[in-house]
Amino acid sequence: MTVRVHPHLELLGPQGGLFELRVAAGRFFDRAGAILERRSGNRWVRVRAFTLHRSSGMGQVPWTHARFRATVKRGTFVRAVLPQSQTGRCYLPGISNIVRV
Repeated sequence: MTVRVHPHLELLGPQGGLFELRVAAGRFFDRAGAILERRSGNRWVRVRAFTLHRSSGMGQVPWTHARFRATVKRGTFVRAVLPQSQTGRCYLPGISNIVRV
């Protein structure tokens, strides 16, 4: 039996024009690519891609993070996605919380 889980993604921002994505899982996702998407009607549209980096000193859980700029109209809903191609065989794709800009 194979057990697969989603990494935990937390999207913060924008504060001072910067978004921050934090990823917690059983391993680091250093240099993995993630995507910021915006809501358009009833579908999600890619805004930009960015790279995750290893974090240190955040307790027992391996944390990976990214800080990036993205231009999105005010009032737009955005989310971050860590696709299956970046998580590998042991994890399912991850989707963050939805943030209103």
